[in-house]
Amino acid sequence: MLFFVQEALSDAESQLARMEVGRRGLEGDQQRLHGALEDKESEARALRAKCDSLTRGVAALEDKCSGLAATVDGLNSQLERSAQNEGELQVVFQCVKRNYSIF
Repeated sequence: MLFFVQEALSDAESQLARMEVGRRGLEGDQQRLHGALEDKESEARALRAKCDSLTRGVAALEDKCSGLAATVDGLNSQLERSAQNEGELQVVFQCVKRNYSIF
């Protein structure tokens, strides 16, 4: 009977040792995963900051594009007025040329 008790105790101690090794392995896995999670969270924060910066940059460029579009519209209007003035001046020049026949 004592032999069976000693054998059961030995088996229990062996099982306890195996479980302890497994627990240590799981603790190591947990530490590695915790480190990887911290790395990913840090990477996510950096990416969010970069995204925010790029979003602000895009907004600034959109504002600049709007300003440039307004400038182009103004220049197109000036060009149209200049073309009209040129046409009117050509008509006047032709009238003067016909009237004075000096050219």
